[in-house]
Amino acid sequence: MKLFLDTADLADIRWASRAGLIDGVTTNPSLLSQSAGDVEPRDVLKEICSLVDGPVSAEVVAVDGDGMYHEGRELAKIAENIVVKIPMIEDGLPVIRRLAGEGIRVNVTLCFSANQALLAAKAGASFISPRQVRDQIDAFIAAYNQDAHPFAWTKQVVFAKHPRSKYADLRN
Repeated sequence: MKLFLDTADLADIRWASRAGLIDGVTTNPSLLSQSAGDVEPRDVLKEICSLVDGPVSAEVVAVDGDGMYHEGRELAKIAENIVVKIPMIEDGLPVIRRLAGEGIRVNVTLCFSANQALLAAKAGASFISPRQVRDQIDAFIAAYNQDAHPFAWTKQVVFAKHPRSKYADLRN
């Protein structure tokens, strides 16, 4: 099992890394901007990479294919342990294949179903970041059983739709 800390907070990353509790870090632009303050987010990513031996996922902000590709290549240059985080959207799939073909590791985010994860893996993703919509989880608990244990109901919402992807509702 691998555990990844989802933060850009350097103090938290430093502590968890020294304690040997994490195998890597995953970030996103919001987490980086909160942590960076007046510092360039790229510099925060460099610092995170120096604190962690394992993969550090850094997410693109572009949503068009060319933008994601060029941004991903720039992010990959920050450090050897950078993994480029690409959203599971229609334009993202060819970018995943292209970056992976160049030897750049990719983490696919905004992955809402098992079928999306399979598409991402087929495109060459090294990692998948599954995502569940909090509103749907809350609605399920309210409708079916407010006292349900979290692990009892998570399987029920794994096929949440995401409006940015035409692949969001692919099912068997």
